Amino acid sequence: MITSWFALQVRVRMELKVSALLQAKGYEEFLPLRRCNSTRSAAEPLFAGYVFCRFGPQAFGRFLTTPGVIRIVSFGGRPAPVDAEEIAALQMVDKARLLASPCEEFHIGNKVRIEQGPLRGVCGIVSSIRGQSRLLISIHILMRTVAVEVRPEWVSKLGGAQIAAPAGAGAGTWM
Repeated sequence: MITSWFALQVRVRMELKVSALLQAKGYEEFLPLRRCNSTRSAAEPLFAGYVFCRFGPQAFGRFLTTPGVIRIVSFGGRPAPVDAEEIAALQMVDKARLLASPCEEFHIGNKVRIEQGPLRGVCGIVSSIRGQSRLLISIHILMRTVAVEVRPEWVSKLGGAQIAAPAGAGAGTWM
């Protein structure tokens, strides 16, 4: 039987309960947690309102009967599988118990302008997100791409649509 990972949208603040219910039903589930600070042992869901679960296509309807589950995340009316490599990366971050939080301000492909530091005024494209402390920005100079790392607080998004990251740019991860 072929199984894939899927994101389940669940009621906010019910992620832990849904995760436990899925596990009790025998499903392989994953709820990435974020440690809010190094001194507090409490953790909260990294992605509020979502739990990941691995299952085959024959099980799609069964999840909607689990208390707290709203729907399977879908595109075009079809459940959208989550790349197994992304789940594996999230599991590694979760297992390492690192301080992590979703980076919602910047996304790969965003056009940005560096507002502070020695590169102030330079524009580029976010090609990688390295945790919360660094953005890798590609800057096109003389028909070549130069990649620089800058702090997110030095950068502002430019208006306009997000564009594809330059060829060869590093893939982003959820951290």
